[in-house]
Amino acid sequence: MARIPRLRRPRTDERGATIVVFAVALTGMLAVSALVMGGSLGYSAVRTAQNGADAGALAGASTLRQVKLGTKPPTAVLGTVITVAQNNGANSGDIACDIVKANYAISNSSSDVIGPCNGTNELNAAAAGVRVRTHATRPVPFSAFVNSSTITGDAVAAATVQPVRSGKSPFMVCASLTATGHPAPVLNTSTTDPSGYTVNSGAIGLQYVLHGNAMKDGGRQCGGTSSSWRGFVSFSGSFPVPSADPNSDADWWEVKTGNANGHLERVLAGDGACEGDVESFVGCRLAIPLCPKSNNDSGLSLKLFCVKMGAFEITYNQHSTGTPPCNGGQTSSGLVCGKFLGAATVTGGRGGADTADNNSVVVIKLVQ
Repeated sequence: MARIPRLRRPRTDERGATIVVFAVALTGMLAVSALVMGGSLGYSAVRTAQNGADAGALAGASTLRQVKLGTKPPTAVLGTVITVAQNNGANSGDIACDIVKANYAISNSSSDVIGPCNGTNELNAAAAGVRVRTHATRPVPFSAFVNSSTITGDAVAAATVQPVRSGKSPFMVCASLTATGHPAPVLNTSTTDPSGYTVNSGAIGLQYVLHGNAMKDGGRQCGGTSSSWRGFVSFSGSFPVPSADPNSDADWWEVKTGNANGHLERVLAGDGACEGDVESFVGCRLAIPLCPKSNNDSGLSLKLFCVKMGAFEITYNQHSTGTPPCNGGQTSSGLVCGKFLGAATVTGGRGGADTADNNSVVVIKLVQ
């Protein structure tokens, strides 16, 4: 019968050495774990800080727009930034806010920073956006092994209020001084200087024909002679209004003749955005291109030269009852009336690094 070998019991000094080796190995393992988890928490801290900065910058720029329009005090910008950034994870007391110029969207340079959000810089004529710096802190597990109890992430973001340079719209409006069918010209027009295309403040609150047979009356075609254009722009995606340059093909918008039906996607922010059949909605708002002249053509060849976007609230359509608020109170086939609002904020579209005036349709975008 084979002998079973006896296991040798370790000596006391060997047992002690084993414990020491295990302790050293465990310490190393915990240190590595702390480093790995710290790296993960570091990314989480940075991401949280960035979320706070992004949200704070967008909210701050939106509030700055309201300050410009006179609906909120200038001190509201800083309070909004702090509240929104904290609600999105930024450390309390670690939030810095600056007012920036429109060109910051391109430069991200300190030369385009006006100064801190202090209730005064918000009123600067060049104020166009907000830059936010934030921090977010996370506790580090096994911190004794890496000599650090917390890890902090830093972030910066900026958002500016930009005049819209492109968008989507079912209609376009002749804004010429000669459009006598409208109650007042929507634009103070200039045929030589693009900077002359500014919103006529006297047009805000007035009612305009946006669609219907009445579009061919009273100069509403900007000199065109189409008998079939009712006010629709050709539906083919997003239209740019980038330069107010009459030599740029991109600024000439093609018409869509006849009547049109169909679903319209949301193009203005908020609950008041138009969504649904383009000839049936009332009480909603649209961003519509403003066009000071046409190519004086007819039919499908008619094009309008469009330089800005204007905001209109739909007040009447062909399914409404009562007296139309536009067109001199006269009904016509497919009539749609809209009240000119001037300023509004769109949910999408391409903006530019220009300072938006108070009557512009704007888009608020992150630029850093």
